[in-house]
Amino acid sequence: MADHSSFLEALYLCIDIIHRRKGYAEATSNKLRKSASTQLKRSKEDIVE
Repeated sequence: MADHSSFLEALYLCIDIIHRRKGYAEATSNKLRKSASTQLKRSKEDIVE
């Protein structure tokens, strides 16, 4: 009979990867943060010297 520990390790790794991808997607989809950084870039361009 085969050892099932490697299968379980691969399964838990897969679940961990899925959770990390969801977290990354949520963290990078913040529209407010993106618009704030865009406004900061625009304000630097609007400075008259």
